[in-house]
Amino acid sequence: MRERRYLLRSIPTYRFMKPNSLVPSAETAIPEPSQPSEMITALAVATGTPISPLVRLTTWDEDTWEDFTLEFVSCIKDKYVKVVRCGGGGDMGRDVIAYTATGWVNYQCKHYSDKLSVADVALEVGKLIYYSYIKEYYLPKEYYFVSPKGSSTHLIKVINDRTGKSLKQEVLDRWEKSIKNKITSTAEVELTADLRKYIEESVDFTIFDDIPPIRLIELHRSTPYHEIRFGIYSRKRPTPAAAPVDVDWGVEQTYVQALLDAFSDYKKFPVDLASLPGHQKLNIEFNSARNNYFCATSLDLFSRDWLPPSSFQELKEECYEAISPTVNLTYAEGYTRYLKVCEATSKISYESHPLKFYMKIQDKKGLVHHIVNDKKFVWKNDE
Repeated sequence: MRERRYLLRSIPTYRFMKPNSLVPSAETAIPEPSQPSEMITALAVATGTPISPLVRLTTWDEDTWEDFTLEFVSCIKDKYVKVVRCGGGGDMGRDVIAYTATGWVNYQCKHYSDKLSVADVALEVGKLIYYSYIKEYYLPKEYYFVSPKGSSTHLIKVINDRTGKSLKQEVLDRWEKSIKNKITSTAEVELTADLRKYIEESVDFTIFDDIPPIRLIELHRSTPYHEIRFGIYSRKRPTPAAAPVDVDWGVEQTYVQALLDAFSDYKKFPVDLASLPGHQKLNIEFNSARNNYFCATSLDLFSRDWLPPSSFQELKEECYEAISPTVNLTYAEGYTRYLKVCEATSKISYESHPLKFYMKIQDKKGLVHHIVNDKKFVWKNDE
């Protein structure tokens, strides 16, 4: 208790000081934090700032890293005939092998705590040289190093020499000291005259390259495994823009005209764009409807980056199934139908659709206008 009183007494009081006297002249006010360009969703708040894909790569163990490599390689179906995993003991310097019609490509998975070094690569190249020299297999057409932390500056410089001379010299210079006794566990592999001749004349060092981590993520993004590995919360939906000031009749004609017809049905006299500002409530509703339409359009564009092309269409179909009982009720005029359907669509949960985490009420109401644009129904009584 005595210690607590001491702490309280040690806190200075500024009761009688002028407000600005606490801020030294050299200090400046902290600026307001910038607003996020992405839409803040309930999922984002619940999970917090997601781990970036680049950081997530570094959290996996060696086996998961090979699985990740196998996933993105196996999905390049138009390039390879077959993809197999060859990691573990006895792989003879091969990890993920992709076969083509005329040869094979090796993806060498190196899961280290640091960036790949020239020494790491020289040893793997030495293994490939030795086993192809003793005819365990023939040389691949291409050979890629894949590592979660990428390559060191020195290694990038060596590999970027597309003549292959720099890498060849590194292998020859390091053979005696750090390669010959690490190729196999049973014997040292001496750099004999015949082996040197094979290296000098038969090995094409331009086949070797690395794939930077950011490129690995891009390749993996096109696979069906990507969301499982990285989670959908890593995706950020851009904040939807408001509708343009002027109506684009080439795009909006169907749903806009349906709205104007519903307003006219309600007022019992024609309402068009020119007269709409004179009807305050209807004008507000019209502007809201257009913003909702374009909000749903932005959801469609967002979904195209990572979901099958049919996803937004499926969302509209699910919406229609939910609102059709409300649509098909009998109403005195079209504006009442519009209000009742908007109320109904706002309550749909879309639990089975992956876009549910990114949807706002505006999207739900905007979907209805997209369905009207598809000419599935109109607001004004058509019977």
